[in-house]
Amino acid sequence: MKCLLLGVFVAFSGFVWGNQTIAKGLEVSKLKVQIYYESLCPDCIQFFKKQLQKSMREKDRLPYTDLELVPFGFAKIEQDPATNDLVIRCQHGDKECKVNALHACVLENSEPEAAFYAISCMMSSYPPKVKMCAKKFHLNLEPIVKCCRDRTIPEILDKYGRETAAINPQSVPAVALDGIFKPDEQDQLTSEFDKMFCRAYKDKFGIQLEDCE
Repeated sequence: MKCLLLGVFVAFSGFVWGNQTIAKGLEVSKLKVQIYYESLCPDCIQFFKKQLQKSMREKDRLPYTDLELVPFGFAKIEQDPATNDLVIRCQHGDKECKVNALHACVLENSEPEAAFYAISCMMSSYPPKVKMCAKKFHLNLEPIVKCCRDRTIPEILDKYGRETAAINPQSVPAVALDGIFKPDEQDQLTSEFDKMFCRAYKDKFGIQLEDCE
């Protein structure tokens, strides 16, 4: 089973989103944010749309964020006893496994900022509009195609599975701030993400970002 690319093969370079270009080399303090999610999970899709995108894009938090997306969730990688091959099962079926792997290949082969916006774009529909989202956020799809073509889905997603197992979330989306996963704060992190981000940023760096509650 290979990841989902819908037969798309185009090449772009650089990264631009909306009407804003992020200047490279800008030195700012960044808070580590890890998002554990599934690509076809309705709650994850709503979190990206209503919480994460609003914080990162509308309130311009992304330049202050070391963002790590972890597309795995409650998937399971196991060895098939009949063939000894690794197989993967995802909560929302094989389609989700393929899209999770697509996200992983985007993350591995794109600038972090462009990858986030392209993945957010792809999560807005199913099947994901790979060509449109890649063009909009100027992804180079050649290495992404190679990633999907040359490796199996269990191989692509293995590291994300290990990262997810390390925190053992009881639900997704799940959020860790500053490298710390707090189970008792997940409801607030997924419903008031920007407020929690601002609080953690101020606690770590002593800086109150603009437009924080």
